Formats: sequence, C-alpha cells, structure tokens
Amino acid sequence: MKKLLLAASIFLLLAAASCGREAQEGNNNEYIHEYIHAPQQEYEPPQEAPPQEYEPQESPPAEYTPLILPQFSVPMDVAERYFSQAQALFDEDGGALWGFPFHVPIIIADPTTRHAAANRPDPEGFFACYGGVDFGVLPEDFSLFAVVTVIHDFGGERWVVVPLDTVMRSSLAERRRHIAHYAMHWHQHCPDFFGGVIGFANTHMNEKQARISIRLEINALIGAFRATGEARRNTVIDALSIRAARRQQFDSAVDENRLETLEGLAQFTEWAMTTTSQAQLLGLMEGFTNSVRYAGLERMFGYLSGAMYAFLLKETDKAWTENLTIDTDLGQLLKEAMGIDELRPLNEVNLTRYGYTEIAAEEYVWAATQAALLAQITTLFIDNPTLQLHEEDIGETRASISGHFFTVAIPNFNSIWQGDIEIVGSFGQLNVRNGHVVSHGFLYDRFLMVTAQGLEVDGSRISGNTWTMTLNEGYMLLPDGDNFRIVREL
Repeated sequence: MKKLLLAASIFLLLAAASCGREAQEGNNNEYIHEYIHAPQQEYEPPQEAPPQEYEPQESPPAEYTPLILPQFSVPMDVAERYFSQAQALFDEDGGALWGFPFHVPIIIADPTTRHAAANRPDPEGFFACYGGVDFGVLPEDFSLFAVVTVIHDFGGERWVVVPLDTVMRSSLAERRRHIAHYAMHWHQHCPDFFGGVIGFANTHMNEKQARISIRLEINALIGAFRATGEARRNTVIDALSIRAARRQQFDSAVDENRLETLEGLAQFTEWAMTTTSQAQLLGLMEGFTNSVRYAGLERMFGYLSGAMYAFLLKETDKAWTENLTIDTDLGQLLKEAMGIDELRPLNEVNLTRYGYTEIAAEEYVWAATQAALLAQITTLFIDNPTLQLHEEDIGETRASISGHFFTVAIPNFNSIWQGDIEIVGSFGQLNVRNGHVVSHGFLYDRFLMVTAQGLEVDGSRISGNTWTMTLNEGYMLLPDGDNFRIVREL
C-alpha cells in the first residue's frame, strides 16, 4: 500500500500542471449527512431505456497510462460518465428550480483504497487531472463511508462525496435522483442558504398517535396534490388541521420543521428535477408512502411531508423560496400562500377519508412490535454494560451492513442496526454477527455501541457474545464507569 501511495503521489505531482479549471472556495465546517431513505418502490417513465455503456471519446495521455491509472480502483470511464450525467442534469435545470445553478463539486471515493475521482480540481491542488478527470488518494483523516453519501469540506472546497459502490450499482434514473438530492444538501450548508444544520430529534414519531397523525397528514397532502381548486383548498385545510393537533399534543413543531426543511426540500428537489409528469411523481410519492408503513418514522416522515408542502407551494403564485431557514414552517407558508385563515378542530375532520381505519389497525400492531423491541434493546444497552466507540476518540468510521435498521423510543438512540455488520476505522475493525449496533446521537456527541455481555480481552483482540474486535496499534480498551470505551493510548 505504501508503494501504491508513493507511486500515486509521484503521478499527482507530474500531472498537476494539466488541470487549469477553476474551483470555488469552501469553508472549514464539516457536516456528515446520513442518507437513510427506506427502499422506495421505483417508478420509471416507460420511455426511458436502460443506461448504455459509455465509451470514452478520448484516450488518456500515453505518458501516464502504463504506471498509474490502471491501479486506481475508481474506473476512469465510470467517473467520466457519472460526472457527465451530473453536468447534464444541472444544465437541464439551469437554475430554474431554486434561482441559482446546481453545479456542485463531486468526489467519487472508494473507501477501501481511498482512491478518488473529482469533477473539478481542488483549490489546494490535491487532485491532478488525467484525461479530463481529476484523481487523487484521500488522506487517512478524510471521513469515508461504504454506503453513505456525505457533504465534506476538503482541499479548500465543499464536496458531495459519493461512495463508489453507490455509483456502480445505480441505474441512470437512480443516479439522477441521488445527484439532485445531494446537490440540494450541498447548497443547504452554504452560508447564503441555510448556513448550517441544527440538531433535531423527533422521538415522538415512535408514539402510536403521532404515527397515525403524520400518516393521515401525508395522505391528505397527496389527496390535495391530486385535486384542484376548492377541493384542493379543503383538503389542505384538513392536512393542516391534523398537523396542528399533533404539534399541540406533542409540542413538536420545532423538530418537525427542521427535518422537513432539511430532508423534505432535498426530496422535493430530487423529484422536481428528475420527473417529467404528475403521474410519475405520484408514483414515486405513493411508493415512498407504502415503503415506510412498517418503518420507523422518526427520521423518515419529513422526506415526504416536506416535499409535499414544497410541491403545493410551487403551484401557488407566491415567492416562497426566499428567506428559508432550517426553522421555516412549510405548512405555515402554504397556509399563508393559499389565504387560509382558520383550521378545523380535529373532531370535525373526516379522517376516514384519509385511511384512518386501516392506518389505526396497522399502528396497533406496530406499537406491540415496538414494545417488544424496546424491552430487548433496554436489556442489551441500558440495563447491561456496553462497549462504546466515540467519534472524539477514534474519528470517523465506515461500515458495511447486511441487515436492517430500526428506531426505538430511547433518547439519542439515532438508529439500531441488526444483522451482520463490519465497522472499520483508525481504531481497527469490529465484526458483528447476527447482533446489534446502536448509533447514538446525530450531529453531536456521536458514538457507536455494542453490548459488552460476554466481554473477553486477549491482547489486541476483544470479543463479546455477538462480535469480535481487533485493535490497531495505539488504541486500548478502558473502563468508563459501568461501560467500556476504546481510546487512543497516551
């Protein structure tokens, strides 16, 4: 590996002069964004053909070909095709949707080799141009994830960093949606837009009544999008009335608004930039709705409810996109844009119209299932000692997961992964087999936990009932109250 990095460094120095394109300056804030979409029921336009294999139009310069590029794990033709597709999507929009261009810096990264391709040079000259694509080897302190796209500041620029596997396994339609979604997140973290993200926690969405309420609201919003004129107005009043009752009951407006503006507006951008008809859009909306019926809604509901409010706002004649912040109430904006003065008491809304009977029955089953999960997770992670991997101690980690995730009503338990899980970082490697890993926190105080039941230590090898860990040199296991923690050696 050291020979490869040395060879790559020599190549980058030789090739640096060949890139003359300009890049924009970023700031030094880092934001890690977890993309946690539940699988959606895909709805593809019937006229769209499968993506064709891309044939490069020009060969790499002969003087570089034998030594360096064949060793890079990010294929040049794959990177060139992906960046071309992103450029075409941004050109199609032309700034029409939001009033500013969407051409954002993108990196495709292989977390295993740390090889990366970029669609533009970085201001600090880390990447070097090769045949129209900028290549480099990312340093060890650059946070990389196997399945998670992130927004990351590096080399004097803010980037959308896409895992190579995400690029390789996606269709053209999936790529376009993914690019649009994360281009919006890139803009949300610029000073002239949101300027940053404030933490939020919608744990009330684990409660049965809150889940029933948000599902009714979403169904009403989809019904409003299908309707026109006075029928649309009345259905929007129903949706807003359901929304107001829930927010009063759970005192949840602030956190709900933040998820809807962060993820809902990104979802709106994704669909608005990549769909060509209302039928296609409704197919995606309904597919998303069906996919989350039995999923945790704590981090999911805002994707759809926020997007729906944005689409309904888009069809008004109001300049609603101006002066948005992370705390903007999209429902209130729609209420004002449609000139709605009064809402209805909840007991005057015909909830059956929006599927109350079926939703309530499903949520009773969900509540029972969650109660059993809560008891299991409480036993494993609250009543018994845990082993914790804190970001402040070990930096970022990357994960490969074969299983599923869920949420429970425990404060700051962001998500719980169950299955076969591999976590790699500077600390070493953690392998979980048919077990659980808790992701604690979201933007702040982030760490991972496994149960410490059956803990055994044999030098650099540590194990528990469902996992094994191998520590790299320079890291050690220490007691931390009733729990255990991996830290750097002093």
